[in-house]
Amino acid sequence: MRITVRVPATSANLGPGFDCFGLALDLCNEVFVDTEGEPGVSWEGEGADELPTASVPVFSLHGANRIPLARGLGSSAAAAVTGVQIARVLLGPDVQPASLSLIRATDEPAPHRCVFLVTLDDGFERCGIHPQRPYVCRTYPARFRHGSVAIRDDVLCPPDAWNISGLDLPAWRLTMLRQELEWTVYAYVVSRWNATVTEPVADAAYFAWLLDVYGRLEAMRAELEPDVWDETVRRWLDVSGSSPAPAFMERVVAVMSAG
Repeated sequence: MRITVRVPATSANLGPGFDCFGLALDLCNEVFVDTEGEPGVSWEGEGADELPTASVPVFSLHGANRIPLARGLGSSAAAAVTGVQIARVLLGPDVQPASLSLIRATDEPAPHRCVFLVTLDDGFERCGIHPQRPYVCRTYPARFRHGSVAIRDDVLCPPDAWNISGLDLPAWRLTMLRQELEWTVYAYVVSRWNATVTEPVADAAYFAWLLDVYGRLEAMRAELEPDVWDETVRRWLDVSGSSPAPAFMERVVAVMSAG
């Protein structure tokens, strides 16, 4: 039996939909399996000398790796999907998706690494997009609790890793307010899309519409004086932490209605 699996690179970091929606790209990996061939693993292409070959299966596996490693293009996800698809064919149609998920989960060698984590020449690792990192990273591990800044309960770091008394709480609060603002605006934008679409459309149409909307919203924000924008963010939530500032949302509604 000969099997060919072709899996595309992906980008799942599209603006306000960070890690929530993404695109499949034209760049694809291909893996060829021959169950009658000489057992072994071989690679060509991007990072071929870094990819594993030690685990020898009972069949021949050759991969054409075109997705760069650790560059935010979903190379790890592509590898996982490739393995699952090969397993589906080799194990037969009676194997349920839940079983394949279990195979993937138990075979995971290490926790998921951020796609933007880069390794420097001296071996140290750091964020490769730190100045432009998303708000979910800028606020970690803080959260709002009854209107105040607090450490989240679900952090993976040990309890003594964060000393909240030594943190810049006003700056953290401002960043979290900005994050809340962005999510509120995005929720409204999506609701407008859902209200106008009556039949399935291509993903590309939604992304094109989204980029147009945010281009107009960004132009509206650019018209605001810096102190007005800062005050909008600071007053985004009331004391209960639930009500957005109405004046700014009125501007958002006006921009959306004009489109």
